[in-house]
Amino acid sequence: ETNMKVKTQSRAKRIKMTFRSLRKRVDLKFSEIKKTVIFYFYVGRLTILNYFRFRFLHYVNSRKTIIGTLIYFLILLGTISFLGKFIDPSFDRSDAITFFTAVAAMIGGILAIIFSLSILLMGNAAERIPVGFYETAAKDGFHDLIFFLISICSLTVFTVALVFGKLGLGFSVFSFQAALFLVGGVFYLTFVFYQRIRSRLNPANVLKIASKQALEKLESTHKRAKEIAEVLIRQPKLDKTVTIEEVIATSFQYLRPEFAYINNRLNYLFDYHGKLVASNERSSALGVLQVITQILQKYFQTRKDSSFVLPAGFILATTSDSREFLTPPLERFVAVGENYMRDNDNEGITRVISIFVQLCQSASQINYLTKRKVESPIMEQCRGYLDQLLQSAIKFNYQEALFQGAVV
Repeated sequence: ETNMKVKTQSRAKRIKMTFRSLRKRVDLKFSEIKKTVIFYFYVGRLTILNYFRFRFLHYVNSRKTIIGTLIYFLILLGTISFLGKFIDPSFDRSDAITFFTAVAAMIGGILAIIFSLSILLMGNAAERIPVGFYETAAKDGFHDLIFFLISICSLTVFTVALVFGKLGLGFSVFSFQAALFLVGGVFYLTFVFYQRIRSRLNPANVLKIASKQALEKLESTHKRAKEIAEVLIRQPKLDKTVTIEEVIATSFQYLRPEFAYINNRLNYLFDYHGKLVASNERSSALGVLQVITQILQKYFQTRKDSSFVLPAGFILATTSDSREFLTPPLERFVAVGENYMRDNDNEGITRVISIFVQLCQSASQINYLTKRKVESPIMEQCRGYLDQLLQSAIKFNYQEALFQGAVV
C-alpha cells in the first residue's frame, strides 16, 4: 500500500512536470507566433503607408489637374441639376431678359480681371527677367484662347438676352441651367488662367522654358544637319571616300544662324544670372550657370562625331569649327568668375572652376574628322579660358581659386 502510494505520487509528479513542459512549449510557440504576427502587421502597415505616400499620392499629384477638373464639373452639373427643380417655367419674360443680361455683364466683368492679371504678368516679366526672355515669360497662346472662350460666353449670353423676347420663347429650365453652366465654365477658365499666370511669374519656370528652348533648338539643328547631309552625300560627283560624319559636319556650316540663336539665349541666361546676383539670389544664380553648362554639354554631344579641325593661322596650330560658337560663353564664364572673386564669393568661384572642368571632360569625348591624331581643340580652348581665369586669380591673389585650380 505504501509502494502504491509512492508510485501514484511519482506518476502524478511526472504528469505535472510533463504538463508544465508542454505548457512552456505552448507558451513559447504562442509567443513566437505573436511576435511574427506583430512583425508582419508593422511590415504591412509600413508597406501600405509607403504605397499611399509614394505611389497613390504621387499618382494623384501627377493627375491632379484632370481629377480636379472632373470633380469640379461633376459638382457643377449636380448643383445645376438640383437648382433646376426650383425653377418656375412661367417665369416672366422681362425678368428672364434681366437675368441673362446680368449673367452677360458678370462674365464681361471677369474679362476685366483677365486684363488685370495680364498687366501684372507683363510688369513682373519686364522687371525680373532680361529683355530677351520677355516674350518667353509674357506670351502664352493658352491665355489668348481663354480670353477668346470667355468672350464667346459673354457674347452668347448677351445675344440670348437681346433676342429672347423676339423668339417668343418662355424661360425654360434648360436655358437657366445652360446659363449657370456657362458661368461655372467661365469661373473654371479664370482659375486656369490664374494658375498659368502664377506659373509664368515664377522665375524658375522662365529658366526652365529658356533652357528647354535652347536644348530643343540644338536637337532640331542636329536633325536638320542630318537631313541636309542625306542630300549632299548623294551628289553624283562626290568622292566615295567622304563619310557621312564629314558631310554632317559640313552641313552644320549652313546652319550658323541657328547657333547664333542659341548663343543669344546663352547671353540672355548670363544676363539673368547677373540680375540674380545683383538681387543677392546667389543660389538661383548658380542654378542658371548650371543650365548654361548643360546647354554647352548638349552642344558637345551634338558635335561629338562631326567636328572639323582647322588651321589656326600659326605653324602647327589648330582650332575647331566650334571656336566661334564657344568663345562668347567661355569669355562670359571668365568674367563671371572674376566678379565672384571681386565679391569674395568662394562658392561662386568654386562653381565656375567646376564648370570649366566639366566642359573640359565633355570636350575630351569629341572625335574629330582628321586623318592624324590631334589634341582636342575644343578641350584646349576650354582649358585656355580656365588658365585665363586662374591668371586672374593670381592677379587678385585669391587663394580659394588658386587652391581649386591646383586640385584640378
